[in-house]
Amino acid sequence: GRMHTTLVDQLLPSLTTPTDTGERNFALISACLIDWKEREGKRTLLRHLPSGWRNNYYEPQQSIYRMDGEQVTVYYRRVDDSFEISIDDREYTISHITFNPGILSFETGGERIAVQFVCEKDTTWMYSTHFRTQVVEHVDRFARQQSWDAQSDYTAPMPSQVVDVLVKSGETVLRGQPLLVLSSMKMENTLTAGHDGTVESVLVKAGDQVDKGAELVRILPANQNETKES
Repeated sequence: GRMHTTLVDQLLPSLTTPTDTGERNFALISACLIDWKEREGKRTLLRHLPSGWRNNYYEPQQSIYRMDGEQVTVYYRRVDDSFEISIDDREYTISHITFNPGILSFETGGERIAVQFVCEKDTTWMYSTHFRTQVVEHVDRFARQQSWDAQSDYTAPMPSQVVDVLVKSGETVLRGQPLLVLSSMKMENTLTAGHDGTVESVLVKAGDQVDKGAELVRILPANQNETKES
């Protein structure tokens, strides 16, 4: 009769938090390492300098990411075979980094973390036992010049199942409007229009299994549609 639930009441808020800072930062660290590895693979000149180095060798490099609607800057410095990474003034030492196709593993704070990942353009999908499935978007620090040749076809970023098709052929869509819902790696991902336009054709239906790179829908950009009508 002396038992009470005070301890449960005290701990419940922390137990029900969807994603804590540690989980978020592990995902951001993973994205930073994956980006670094990709850049290293593309380098052909000045390979003795740190990847991304520009003016000051001693200043940390930085990458900017968007995650759960929040934009975060990750500062990092390579030291021999390890990395020193800072996120929101929290410091991490990353060591024993290994890459295999679609899998990254590293050690930090005495923990060994393994991450499954898939990259498509500036977006990385990740899954780990240390954090829930995450989508991290790389934000370009240097604005890219917009192209008049807007994207017209939309493809699957990874092997997926089509959960729902939200548009039909001939429909007018606006930039940011949801087009399809895909499911992969225990996560649903909504594909949105990158520009205003008209749906030229829908190439899949709900329930379809698609491979990475499979074309899903074609959208005629608004400026091209106006040219055709004139």
